[in-house]
Amino acid sequence: MTSTTTVYLNVPSSYVPTCSLAISDVGVVPSSWGIWLKTKTGKDYAAIQLYRSGQNRQNALITLDGQVICKKRWKQLLESESSPLLNVGLTIYLKNLDHLSDEQAEELFRFMENSCAYRRNRMLFSAQRDDNYPCAYLQGHFSTLVLRLPPLRERREDIPSLLSLCVNQLNVLLGKQVIGFTDDALALMKDFPWDGNLAQLDRVVRTLVIKANSPYIDRVSVEEVIQAEQPSGSASHNAPGYHSINLQQSLADIEYDIVRLVLQEENNNQSKAARRLNMGRSTLWNMLKKHG
Repeated sequence: MTSTTTVYLNVPSSYVPTCSLAISDVGVVPSSWGIWLKTKTGKDYAAIQLYRSGQNRQNALITLDGQVICKKRWKQLLESESSPLLNVGLTIYLKNLDHLSDEQAEELFRFMENSCAYRRNRMLFSAQRDDNYPCAYLQGHFSTLVLRLPPLRERREDIPSLLSLCVNQLNVLLGKQVIGFTDDALALMKDFPWDGNLAQLDRVVRTLVIKANSPYIDRVSVEEVIQAEQPSGSASHNAPGYHSINLQQSLADIEYDIVRLVLQEENNNQSKAARRLNMGRSTLWNMLKKHG
């Protein structure tokens, strides 16, 4: 068994500064360790935070997507002299590991072990599911440390601290002087369902801080912003087939969110998803690649 250690981060969704709170509990993670982000959503946020907090943060972050990588790129990754796996001091993030074929997984891990790529670079992995050969192989060859973060709705007691952290960082970023929330505004923030978890919290707080014209954010301001987060119509959040989509983003991002939701419902089967969306599989593939 390789002496590399893999860290599972069960983060349903993540905001970069918030994720750092959980990662700090692990302590200093040696750059030679491989890290597996075992999350339902927010994997990319966690990967970025691990990159920013790592020893290799002055060097490039390379992202490879197992869901959309083509044969030509795969060959370059494992055979080219310019492969990022042969570099030193990079952070290499392989997302959607579970979309690799068994043969690809064997090739990748054999290359990593033979070339000692995991010793020269920080390796990050993510997957939607772990009941497959690539993930089983990774678990069998790497020691693991599990860090679990429940959804935001299951840890409402953390919301005040998270809000303070977000506000403080946004004050620095935006040149604002917001102190915090009034008591009734804070109560409203704690009661909100946060279906989008920490990414949604980040978006809401950012909007509130930008709009704030006084030291404290009041209830009226919160009501206005979270109302925009609520989907139109009267469908219940628990109704079958119901999904919340942020309509404040660009059309391209809305379309991508719809594609992603359909893919999830079709267990990431691109052919079935393309048929449901009445689009060509190549069109779907290009959309996923563009947002990857």
